[in-house]
Amino acid sequence: MLNEIMKSKMKYIADNCLATSGKKSSCKLCMKECPMMYRYTESPKELFSEYLEKGYANMDPKIAFSCNLCDQCKLVCPKKLDLKSSFQDLRNEYSKDNGGKSPLKGHKGVEIHQYLGETKLFSKDIDSQKVNVKYLFFPGCSLSSYSPSGVKSILNHLNDKLENNVESMLACCSKPTRDIGEVELFSRKFQKLEEQFKEKNVEKIVVACQSCYKMFKENLDIETVSLWELLPEIGLPEDKINIGIGSDLKFNIHDSCPTRFEKSIQDGVRWIVDELGYQYEEFEYSKEKTRCCGLGGMVASVASEISEEVRKKRAESSSTGNILTYCAGCREALEVGETKTLHIVDLIFGEQLSKKDLKKKNSNPLKGWINRYKTKIELKK
Repeated sequence: MLNEIMKSKMKYIADNCLATSGKKSSCKLCMKECPMMYRYTESPKELFSEYLEKGYANMDPKIAFSCNLCDQCKLVCPKKLDLKSSFQDLRNEYSKDNGGKSPLKGHKGVEIHQYLGETKLFSKDIDSQKVNVKYLFFPGCSLSSYSPSGVKSILNHLNDKLENNVESMLACCSKPTRDIGEVELFSRKFQKLEEQFKEKNVEKIVVACQSCYKMFKENLDIETVSLWELLPEIGLPEDKINIGIGSDLKFNIHDSCPTRFEKSIQDGVRWIVDELGYQYEEFEYSKEKTRCCGLGGMVASVASEISEEVRKKRAESSSTGNILTYCAGCREALEVGETKTLHIVDLIFGEQLSKKDLKKKNSNPLKGWINRYKTKIELKK
């Protein structure tokens, strides 16, 4: 049952939304940004009034689980209404009513992913011999499932620059569990992770994933830094500086939703590209105004048609036909149609790339798990 705080948040949206039913000139700026909203309602005012009138239990759960949780609606809203927060509240209640599990069958895949990620086959704890860890490199799920060699190269470079004081851990921050509303399970998973950090007296966590960055910043009292902030401080591999000069490759840089307001990360990525010597152009919507890749909020598993529309809209807005990301999940999502996608690790630790070198890289889930296992082996060496 929704508590009074949740109800008041919904009422605030219903009362303050500027949309007026039946008027073409009505605001509805959020509707222009979000393909999810116009599939279910005429406006946030109408939708949240309906929730309050009927009760969330009498509404289709798929509505709340179709939000990408990307904040684009709030960015364009004249009233800065926080729809994302209310949709997350609804997810939490639907899952709570269903014994702590999401009521949507499509989320079984998310639950299996989270379970497998904790098994010994696909995870790696901090070295048992270590008692005090100065730096902990936490690559996250997506990058380890994409590039085992890239993860290993990052760790080696960090140790070269940080006096061999960097340990590694292969695990998930459990954000997917939280996103689908399984609050109690998320709390248990995250607490277990936090206990491991504190047991080893971890001083600083270096993350390559933007979701991990946000989760740790919000829920830990341990210093967390993005790899893309750290590299400008410690430098790139010397043999890679200016490697891109002379290449005919140009791309658009895609920024991730979770860190849309983290200027230091965005600036760090662009510093890296400049140091490498590659050419790039900004998306019309970049940095704090970035648009979602379509994977946010675990929407693809329950509303693939919405995810596909978001992905296509973003990919087709590339002015170069090539997209560079610093999120492996975004890279996979945006490989749509003729668009080619790269992860920044491909540039930092690879040979010079040109247009002819770009090929589609998406693979099936099995290849992702094989890569994650290979990452575990590489990190244990």
